[in-house]
Amino acid sequence: MIAHSLSCEIKRRGIKQTTIARELNVSGAWVSLRLSGKSGTVEDLEAIASVCGLTARWVDYEPTQTSDILK
Repeated sequence: MIAHSLSCEIKRRGIKQTTIARELNVSGAWVSLRLSGKSGTVEDLEAIASVCGLTARWVDYEPTQTSDILK
């Protein structure tokens, strides 16, 4: 859920995965796997959020909108 919400917000802002990969010095595949939720850790998602200028709020309830997770 967190990875999906982050991915949606990144797309909404028009940020390219290649840009994220370059900023984090990782491969595009690394970014893609984390944003798909298939691999990685919460720390990976926090790093992605950070380079995109987002602050992640991890919550204990199921959000109804992307804005419930990302500010």
